[in-house]
Amino acid sequence: MKKIAYLIPIFLLLVLAGCKQQSVGSKAAGELFVNQLVYQNKSDAFHKEFVEGENLNRALKSTTKTVIDGFFKDFETATKNTDAEVIERLKKKLLTQMEVKTKFLSLEKSTPDPNVHTMQYQIFGLNYVATLKKTSKEVLEKISKDKELAKSPEKVDELLATTLEENFSSMEASGQPLYTELNFSEENGKWYVLRNQEQKIKDIYIMFLTGEKSETDFIEKVKKEIGSTNEEIHKEMEKSKENPSATSDLDIQAINNGDFATLVGTWVNGKGETLVINANGTTDKGYKITAIKDSDKTSKVPCVNLSSDGATVGLGAIGLFKIGFSNPAGDTSDTSKARLILSMQAGNYPKENYYYRK
Repeated sequence: MKKIAYLIPIFLLLVLAGCKQQSVGSKAAGELFVNQLVYQNKSDAFHKEFVEGENLNRALKSTTKTVIDGFFKDFETATKNTDAEVIERLKKKLLTQMEVKTKFLSLEKSTPDPNVHTMQYQIFGLNYVATLKKTSKEVLEKISKDKELAKSPEKVDELLATTLEENFSSMEASGQPLYTELNFSEENGKWYVLRNQEQKIKDIYIMFLTGEKSETDFIEKVKKEIGSTNEEIHKEMEKSKENPSATSDLDIQAINNGDFATLVGTWVNGKGETLVINANGTTDKGYKITAIKDSDKTSKVPCVNLSSDGATVGLGAIGLFKIGFSNPAGDTSDTSKARLILSMQAGNYPKENYYYRK
């Protein structure tokens, strides 16, 4: 995840004329600030108690939006097939859980400067990384069990988004508190945040949203988790190409052109005899498969040559029967599955001679 660029405008101090306004206490001001940053639920009081309250609130909203958008930017990039509507739902789910599940405690620390009020916060943020790990595990389990799913990047992206949305709905706060501080000052009945604390403010929001102590820590952990997940998903998707499932069909056009991916696997006939075919056209019997261009047009049954050395003539042929395709000479096989026949010539074969993928 790319580091999220962010700037909060300098908090300007207003010199108010007239009577001095009575401000709330420092502890109340510190709590009001965090409530407004995280939950955005006490705008009127915030505007009243803080210098340039409305402008400051707009800056806080801009900060939180930048953080949230940054969260999902890499997710959108990684899952190119996830539409904007799904992304917005995920954002809302995450924010809802943050509002419902997180909490904080505050206390004021003594400082040598009577004009500086240091507030310490104990924050119980969402357990975001644990939720991400749970999502990754569930998605990988489903992909490893469903080879057809693993072949479709669109379906994998949809599964990731759906699973993440479900897990966001049940996400809990971390039981491990995080600690941080902010410095405030008060003048003419108004509170303001002391300068050079922009990153601290942003990190407070990160703490609530993720349960991590800083933006840097969060980015490092998410990068590691996303990288690991993407690698595992890629492995499963590659594995699905190498090992088609028992219900996978044959791609005759690809086979005619020398791509044997849909032939790969262990095939067994009714006699219990097996034939293992590899992606490079080799078999466990020491034979070599070679393609026949336009075999579906030159023969009633598409086929490939089978030889001991890869020559164009040799031991015979393997007849290729797609799902639903019947042997024109008569068929007693299960046409709901892809089948193979090893034979020297065309004909009506006994049903036990047909090979089916395991």
